[in-house]
Amino acid sequence: MSTSAFKSAAGNAFTMKAGSILIREGDVGRCAYLLLSGRLQVIREKDGEIVVLGDIKPVDIVGELAIFDEMPRSATVVVMEDSYLIELSKFKLKALLHRSPTIAETIIKLLCNKLRESANRLVQISLE
Repeated sequence: MSTSAFKSAAGNAFTMKAGSILIREGDVGRCAYLLLSGRLQVIREKDGEIVVLGDIKPVDIVGELAIFDEMPRSATVVVMEDSYLIELSKFKLKALLHRSPTIAETIIKLLCNKLRESANRLVQISLE
């Protein structure tokens, strides 16, 4: 995915240290994030145990679900390696999607990929 496509929705670029929390489950989502370098992990807690839902690698977006469905954050995102990110404004990102079918298609593909990875992870867990 090309990061230049998201420049008009981009806000602040910033770094986060490993061990930091980028997103907390249950919070209101006001933006999404584009990971440029580093690694993030998406987790949920169930019965006192941490369940890993997925990894976010460079040039992927995280936090988009709360932007699109306007529900609270569905998971917590932990910074696993020092990371460099760009904040993507909720309102600018939505406007960009309305103007650009190509970017909308890119986001849909990213969401489909995450859904497939989640389905594969569920199958793998059920086989263990």
